[in-house]
Amino acid sequence: MYINIVYRHLFLLLCLSCVLCQRSPLQVEKDTAVYQLLSRYHSHAQLKELLTQWSGNYSKIAQLFSIGESNTGKELFVMRLTSPLNSKDDEEHDEVQLLRPKFKWIANMHGDETVGREMMIGLIYYLLLNSKSDPRVNRLLSTTDIYIMPTMNPDGFEKSTEGSCNTFGLFGRGNLLDVDLNRDFPSQYQPLKRKPDGTIGDLFYGRQRETVAVMKWILKENFVLSANLHGGALVASYPYDETMEHRFNTYGESPDDSLFRFLALAYASKHLTMPKGQACGENFP
Repeated sequence: MYINIVYRHLFLLLCLSCVLCQRSPLQVEKDTAVYQLLSRYHSHAQLKELLTQWSGNYSKIAQLFSIGESNTGKELFVMRLTSPLNSKDDEEHDEVQLLRPKFKWIANMHGDETVGREMMIGLIYYLLLNSKSDPRVNRLLSTTDIYIMPTMNPDGFEKSTEGSCNTFGLFGRGNLLDVDLNRDFPSQYQPLKRKPDGTIGDLFYGRQRETVAVMKWILKENFVLSANLHGGALVASYPYDETMEHRFNTYGESPDDSLFRFLALAYASKHLTMPKGQACGENFP
């Protein structure tokens, strides 16, 4: 696991914000509170406790719900943040709310990729703490419908070992059944799965509980933008990461291939460790 990366990034951001933005003592105190929150990993029980507490303390802008359960029955929590939340008694307000773009964050799809999980916990806390005092945060919450899922794979997270860099065992990468959830979604290049009787199943047939829950959630909401946070190995993937060419082990160029190659090389060549092509035992030339 890579919690030390979170430490360094948050500490640098905190120092930079204090120097460049001249944060007030109260703001520095809030930044420090977020930093201290991420001083350790949070179990699923601790995550539930935090999210429940926050949704109660900030009920006007925070709504906690679950889109389903993992194979061990752990709830797949989502925190919705927007200001203010829908009021069932105010039809005009509901219409305005419908015009707000919906944005979705998902982290910890691979159970042993843990930085995103903790960062999303910190992001929720940061937005709540600064919802009234920070104009930028206030503007975000009043113009955007933000949905944050800190973990899509709570079972994998519980199986992984803190501090482990086990590339070949990959303990916790998959879910309870060792299925890679990142590769469990439908693909335009793969046919739908067949049932034992030979008939073709629907879009959800044969997929993991966590995958089905996220698929149904996505189909229910009109998200205009999303982000899925992974972490661990240092590698830059260009679009298209899945093409017909890839199926035959050849490189599939995107329309802006030269630009993506330039950007990736420009970033990687200035990075301290990416040019070495090795991270956690893996090799990315």
